[in-house]
Amino acid sequence: RRLRGEIPFPENLVVTNGEPDTALDRDAGPEQRGCEAGCVGTGGKALEEWDFSACVIDEATQATEPACLIPLTKGIESLLLVGDPMQLPPTVISPEAEGAGLGVSLFERLQRGGLEPHMLAVQYRMHPAICDFPSKQFYNGRLESHPKPYDRMPPKSIQWPDEKRPIMFVDIQEGAEKAGGENTSYSNEHEASVVTEIVMSLLEDGKLRKGDIGIITPYRGQVTMLNSKLEAQGLIRKMQSSGQASAPAKPASFKANVLASNQLETEELEVKTVDGFQGREKEVIIFSTVRSNAQGRVGFLTDQRRLNVALTRARRGLVVVGNSLTLCNDPTWAAWLKVIRQNQLDVMCQIDDDGDDGQVP
Repeated sequence: RRLRGEIPFPENLVVTNGEPDTALDRDAGPEQRGCEAGCVGTGGKALEEWDFSACVIDEATQATEPACLIPLTKGIESLLLVGDPMQLPPTVISPEAEGAGLGVSLFERLQRGGLEPHMLAVQYRMHPAICDFPSKQFYNGRLESHPKPYDRMPPKSIQWPDEKRPIMFVDIQEGAEKAGGENTSYSNEHEASVVTEIVMSLLEDGKLRKGDIGIITPYRGQVTMLNSKLEAQGLIRKMQSSGQASAPAKPASFKANVLASNQLETEELEVKTVDGFQGREKEVIIFSTVRSNAQGRVGFLTDQRRLNVALTRARRGLVVVGNSLTLCNDPTWAAWLKVIRQNQLDVMCQIDDDGDDGQVP
């Protein structure tokens, strides 16, 4: 909004979304002033004869530098990179490639070189109380909240410790993490059971749709565990939990595909990794942290950028489920837990003697 009037509309424009191979908007034609495509898609045959005077790359901090260079071969004179360097960087599987610098985005490289980014400091998503900690911890207190508390009233189907601060930490100190095959991922069955109970409570009065709730976790093993628990309660369909959600047939155009995808997201309960939820939002987010061990190991929960993403997806309510005795071993988590306790936003969840999970407000 603040950029309006500062950047002249170019003669023609290509907009990419940082995704490596998103399909081109096939409804676009040479007579139009712009088109949409993924970074890699701009180098495809469909745009072989096209040149552009300007390029906007959205989610640029998640795109690898080589991917961002592809649209720049199209005669680009002006480049606008849009992204958040305090959130997740490009996903690089190879440790060797990561070590060689592939995990550094073009956005970050330019920033390191002295190009100061223009910060859009007003956030339009979160209840101000949800925004408060991320603003102070990750953005030097510079984030301003446009929504007022009455614009983001928390759902009343669960009992929040403080309705003026729609944040809850459910402390499960007796649950235990479980490593997957070859220690490649982790799950926590007790947390998954508690999350399922919270979802059922949120949906009880019928004022929230399933699509209003997002469940995120750092580990794919926990995604599988959560899907199993939710499916057993009829909260998600079997095909959805196996990763074969019954999405509509692929539409003919990029725009129609986006609209169909958005419609599916508003109807279904979603369970994803934190990395898979960057750029997304829901009315209520439930964050299952998983790690629970006597050694205080928190794994890549130490990544501040991943924590920043997890804490900033919710519009009206944020529920974090975890073991405070484990999480407090990381400085950033310790700072968050300190704020939670100072404001009395934590609730204890005891495991019953018969192994059932205790009651959650």
